[in-house]
Amino acid sequence: MFPLHNISFKRNLYRTQFGRIVFLLAMATAPISFVVAAPIERNTLENRADCATREQRMAPSKPLAIVLDLGGVLCNTSKSVWGIPLNMHKMGVALSIGLAPMLRYALYSLVCLKNPLNFKLEFYALLRAVDSTSVNQHGVTDGVTLLPGLMCDWLAGKKSGLCIKRLINDYLKVNPGKLSKVECILMCRLAHLIFDPNEFARRCVLSDFVVDQIKQYKKQGYRVCILSNWDADSFNILRKKWKDLFELFAEQDLFISGRLGMVKPDQAVFKHLLCHIKMPCLFIDDQLENVQAACLAGMKAVHFQQGVDHRSLGMVLRDSIKEAEKMHCAG
Repeated sequence: MFPLHNISFKRNLYRTQFGRIVFLLAMATAPISFVVAAPIERNTLENRADCATREQRMAPSKPLAIVLDLGGVLCNTSKSVWGIPLNMHKMGVALSIGLAPMLRYALYSLVCLKNPLNFKLEFYALLRAVDSTSVNQHGVTDGVTLLPGLMCDWLAGKKSGLCIKRLINDYLKVNPGKLSKVECILMCRLAHLIFDPNEFARRCVLSDFVVDQIKQYKKQGYRVCILSNWDADSFNILRKKWKDLFELFAEQDLFISGRLGMVKPDQAVFKHLLCHIKMPCLFIDDQLENVQAACLAGMKAVHFQQGVDHRSLGMVLRDSIKEAEKMHCAG
């Protein structure tokens, strides 16, 4: 038998040793827990950031690529009917330039017995005079009228918008008698609205509905691409402006004329696209000549005529995809 004081001593010693053991074990395992837990947390954040990509990889692949035009299909190139689309809606251009210059131009035109609403044709004539060597070889239009060769060079990335603005200013200085002062002011303002990349990109509008539609088709396993006549400078600005849209596209699925050096409806553009995609395509465009060229290249093509009504675009996509898949199965 131990004396009472010895029993208390041993008991206290046991408790102290046990406490030390527990404390040492806790200290030994704490760094391990931290090291193990930290990467798990980081991985969780990375997985969340990469969620869309993983869902796309897991989605069943569809034997069809959806190829969409940018301006006139995915987006509108004006904030409203009063903006300035590439096809140069007359009232839109008038209000974008400013009421005072347009009123002066209208009065000047009436005095000269000219139609003041024909300023688009006069602007095109100026562009042809500025550079007579540039030729529209492939019938590129604004939806109504053949574009001047200088605009085709701009869309193909051969000349920048800022370069064209300088050419116009230099031409007007060298040929002061070609246009009146009123006409010069109007043409310079119009050139700024079209060829300045920041100004042009600022007037482009995208609907959240379009982004949701593309997400939906990507999740279903469709490959979605963009094929558009668009200058490279303003396109780069749009990519920063619409990150939610362009992060849905792989870099190799963006076919932009300003990068390719080719413009629709040149057959070379569609052959280039088909060579890279290597699968059946459904192409949707708002200009008939582009749709016809895509059909000649062997693509299923749809002419989107409703303007940028994004709800109607959803219906056109749904119906066209069903029809294209039926044709593919039948073939």
